[in-house]
Amino acid sequence: MIFNDEESASLPTVTAVSPSTIGQAAAGRQLTITGTEFTDSSVVSFSGTGFGVTQTTFVDSSTLVATVGTAQTTRVGVRDVLVTNLAVGSGTCTGCLTVTAQPVPKTVTPSSAAQATTTRVTLTGTGFQPGATVLITGRAGVRATVTFVSATKLTLSVTVSRTAGLGTYTVKVVNPDGGGGTCVNCFSVTASG
Repeated sequence: MIFNDEESASLPTVTAVSPSTIGQAAAGRQLTITGTEFTDSSVVSFSGTGFGVTQTTFVDSSTLVATVGTAQTTRVGVRDVLVTNLAVGSGTCTGCLTVTAQPVPKTVTPSSAAQATTTRVTLTGTGFQPGATVLITGRAGVRATVTFVSATKLTLSVTVSRTAGLGTYTVKVVNPDGGGGTCVNCFSVTASG
């Protein structure tokens, strides 16, 4: 008798997830899941709500890579990671993934800069992590270099090009664990003197 993969699959085990943290409002975070008895039809899921798995890549019987996103409302705390082999059952790694609070940028001081300048500004908020990146979006021509000070403060060197669009910009902070937060219209570009 010939068996297909689902009929011959065994109950999987899940031993670890790397990295072991994911932030609220994360998008496209890749998690490597290790264990045994994985198949090319294994399904990855998480305890609780607010998770989306956009892709699962089968590497071998002991490794899967899941591309995962979280909602802004995903509850902070420890989660279980499950791998299911259809028609057989699931293996669980209890408490293997931690959801962290998203960064919340609140104010930028000073809140504007002129075209063709580089300005040092302070960004305050909550939930910042070492290694956070900052994107200043809405129009082209503005970029920021980040220095982590604390969970509530980042300093930025903001370079505004000569051709940057005038008006307001959104400031987005992305932590290394993928969690992101925005401050809409927190920064503006003015005409060069």
